[in-house]
Amino acid sequence: MSLLIPAPRSPRELLTAFAHYDEQRGIEGFLDAFDFHGVTPHQVYYSVLGRLPESVQAARMAADYDARRHMHDAIASPEFQRNFIGTVLHSFPEKQRVFFVHVPKCAGSDLAKHLLERYPDGCLKQKILRPAYVPGAKARRQLQRLMAKLPEREQIVVMGHFALDGFLSRGLIRYGDVAFSVVRDPISMALSVVNYALTLMELEPQDRPLVALGFIKALNLRMDTHGLPADPAARKQLALQLLHDPKVVPANNLCNFLGRGNADSAFELCATANIELTTVSRYEAWLQQRWGVRKSERANASRQYLRHEDLSADDLAYLHERSQEDRRFYERIDKQLTSSDQLSLFGAQL
Repeated sequence: MSLLIPAPRSPRELLTAFAHYDEQRGIEGFLDAFDFHGVTPHQVYYSVLGRLPESVQAARMAADYDARRHMHDAIASPEFQRNFIGTVLHSFPEKQRVFFVHVPKCAGSDLAKHLLERYPDGCLKQKILRPAYVPGAKARRQLQRLMAKLPEREQIVVMGHFALDGFLSRGLIRYGDVAFSVVRDPISMALSVVNYALTLMELEPQDRPLVALGFIKALNLRMDTHGLPADPAARKQLALQLLHDPKVVPANNLCNFLGRGNADSAFELCATANIELTTVSRYEAWLQQRWGVRKSERANASRQYLRHEDLSADDLAYLHERSQEDRRFYERIDKQLTSSDQLSLFGAQL
């Protein structure tokens, strides 16, 4: 008979045990290794969710309390999955943290691909937090792969469409950690979002990713809509409809991700984090200099349905009005990089 090990008493103990999680046996098989004698609700709450019970009722140990069932339900809960990244980072403070703040349509998909190649099974991606994108069983499998390799790694990589403010407000970026991002001219970024949306619409309905749902709603289309209109004028009309939809093209998105919606806050937060910044126009050269990658692969590149020359004076006025803070933020970065002849700068330099 194999000996049981004590049930986890901290998030670190639980995560360390996850290195031995077996996808085929699932949570039940995982729990077979533990001795649950004397385990209390407080122990389960803390070891799985990293917190104490939320109420007297949750804390009370009923006569029929089943610690194993409680831990099973806690591991299977959306809360456990939503907190994956924070739990891993707080549980292994000795590891250097590498944060990639991926602003949408700023060469981020290409950079993410190279990071995944450099840190296989060593990256925590934003999607792992969302059951709609990564079901619980798949998320636990990814966690197992991470934990199996973590002891031999010096760094934990976090990447995705995260706001810099979220990392800072939770105290996740520390002295000695690394953070970087790529920024883009706001008008080009808006056009890229629209072209990305239309590129997804060209896919067969069953091949479209979940993100396409928002674009379909913006165009008042059905999920089973096939392709785009053959008429160029009709396609352009769809493109302009998306361009003027604030849910598709948010105002000042650079400052939303790297600040609190305006340029001053973006300068402040970038300086606080001392995040490294480059621009899309310098991205390929920076990729080679910083990461030793000779050439980007333009991952997730879109077809050019809408170009700058397609925009009317009213379209441009609309975009300029909604990107005032972004343009102020971007132009200072671009100007400083041009004057210094560097490929990137750090937030403290702003």
